[in-house]
Amino acid sequence: DENRWWAAGRHAGLACPVLDWTASPYVAAFFAFWNVENQAKTASCAVYRLDWGTLVGECVMAKAEQVPHSASPRDHAALHDCLTLITPLAHDNPPMVAQGGLFTRLYPPHTDLESWIQQHFPQCREPILTKLILPASASGEALAWLRMMNIHPSSLFPSVEGSAAYSNIWLMGTSL
Repeated sequence: DENRWWAAGRHAGLACPVLDWTASPYVAAFFAFWNVENQAKTASCAVYRLDWGTLVGECVMAKAEQVPHSASPRDHAALHDCLTLITPLAHDNPPMVAQGGLFTRLYPPHTDLESWIQQHFPQCREPILTKLILPASASGEALAWLRMMNIHPSSLFPSVEGSAAYSNIWLMGTSL
């Protein structure tokens, strides 16, 4: 479907209406720190956590308040008209599989997810979106620990490019 195509494009770097996520907090940390290593030095980087279960529960409760007995606790359609979770069957995309790729698409497009959650769920008791700010100065040590967990360019990009990126780290004496 259309969202699977958007997800494949986003994973390849296409600017599009989906936001990429991972099922692994360690992979998320790798990309946060990896981007710090490959870009201008900043004071910090961030990893976001989206609690899909809480989000669906809040939408179901809001829908039930509008029309009593209209939603069940497993009603994922309560979100479908505003936020969609895309779990592509990416058997033909080894990097997406290795990275545990997931995607969200927010309607209308170009809406900030953080602002949208604050606007629609201001009274939520559980955090839906959590932002963990990490010091960029910890990138070398963090990437070394992640490498010991087999989270590095070669494992996340199972291709010649991933192997080359991993080899270049060793050849240049970088701290990953």
